[in-house]
Amino acid sequence: MTREEQLRAFLDRSPYLRFLGMTAGLAGDEVTSVLPFSPHLIGNTLLPSLHGGVIGAFLETTALAQLALTQPADRKPRTLDITIEYLRPGRALTTYARADLRKVGRRVANVQVEAWQETRSQPVAALRGHFILAEDSRLVEEAAKGEGFLIARAGKPLVKVTAIDAPSGPSKRIGFLPGLRIPETFDDLGREEIADLFDGKP
Repeated sequence: MTREEQLRAFLDRSPYLRFLGMTAGLAGDEVTSVLPFSPHLIGNTLLPSLHGGVIGAFLETTALAQLALTQPADRKPRTLDITIEYLRPGRALTTYARADLRKVGRRVANVQVEAWQETRSQPVAALRGHFILAEDSRLVEEAAKGEGFLIARAGKPLVKVTAIDAPSGPSKRIGFLPGLRIPETFDDLGREEIADLFDGKP
C-alpha cells in the first residue's frame, strides 16, 4: 500500500471526517490537512467563526494522519492526551494544518500541530499531544507483567502506566543470601524496649 493509499484509507474510515469535509494531501512524507469552510461548521454566528470542537478535531486528526504513515497498516495510533491552544478566531475561511513529529518512540509519540488560514505565520490554533503507537493488547500485557513505562514532557516524567496491583517497590533484602527478606514490621521490633531505655526504666 502506497502512502497516498494509506492516507486515503485513514480518512475514509471516519464518518465524522466526511461530515467535516476534511481532506488531506501529501508533499513527500508531510501531510497537509485541508478543512474547507462550510456553514455547518460555524460555532459563533456573530463573527462568524468556526466551532472550537471542529478545530480541535481537525488538529487531532492531522496528528493521527501523519503518525499513521509512520506505522504499519495494522498498527493504528491512538490519542493519549492532548492540549489545544486557540490563538485566533477561526474565520469563515479554508483552514490548513500540518503536524510536526517531535519524537516517535517505540510505544508513544510526541506531536505538535499548527492550523492556519491565510498565513501560516499566524496560526489560529495549536495542539501538543502524546499518542500511543503500540497495540492496546501489547501495552496491557506488558503493564500486567510489571513492565510499566513513563511518559515525559521536556524530560520530566508526567504519567506512569503500570499494573493496578503492581508492588509499590522492591522488598528489602539483607546481604547476598537468596530468599532472605526484611519483614514489613522490622522497624517495630524492640520499639517498646528501646522506649523504656530512653525513659530510664529498668
